[in-house]
Amino acid sequence: MKEKESEGKLAILIPTLNEEQAIGKLVAKCTDVTEKVYLIDGLSTDKTIENAKKVGAKILLCEEKGKGIALIKGFKSILEDNNVDFIAYIDGDNTYDPSDINHIYRRMKKESQYDLMIGNRFPKREKGTITRLNMLGNKVFSKLISILVKQKIVDSQSGLRIMSKDVADFLVKTLKSRNFEIETEMIVKAAKVGYKIGETPINYYKRDGDTKLDPLIDGFRILKTIFKSAVNRKS
Repeated sequence: MKEKESEGKLAILIPTLNEEQAIGKLVAKCTDVTEKVYLIDGLSTDKTIENAKKVGAKILLCEEKGKGIALIKGFKSILEDNNVDFIAYIDGDNTYDPSDINHIYRRMKKESQYDLMIGNRFPKREKGTITRLNMLGNKVFSKLISILVKQKIVDSQSGLRIMSKDVADFLVKTLKSRNFEIETEMIVKAAKVGYKIGETPINYYKRDGDTKLDPLIDGFRILKTIFKSAVNRKS
């Protein structure tokens, strides 16, 4: 078995909604990184929770649907553990490689340079994993966010991130987003108060099961969040 780098200091949070095909494989890989693997489930109607329990995930329940709602509730629960210094979150569709969390975690501990690290999918992604529409949207959003935070952000919509406990505590108190736009709000608000944000290349694979992202509806929400943040920054 691989040596766990965390020694209890790292927790991984997985937000899910009907991910029974992927979740067992994903949780098993996460438990090679840390013993603190939490699943925050938003009203799944399949065997997501059952499959995650079998391979060692700690189950948290969210009584509303929405990635943003789930992440905020999950962060709150994990922050109650005094033996956690860093929190990672990873989408539950098995598109990300948990071993990348381990590499980023080591880097953050060693360098102490960043407070929030984002996994950049583009350099190492598997062919066919991101549609042209989603790719275009991400590039536009990332460009606008980069202008807003005065820092180059390449993959603003990545679903693999690691943050210090301080950042998580700050975000729990300030985030308002209910859905996928939380990724955007997270970057903008963390940068605004001076937290150091970095990116690093990660692996990205084809998902197991159906996507929950609606390019038009969620794209509009993300764009709305960007423009709202820009207005608030000027006021």
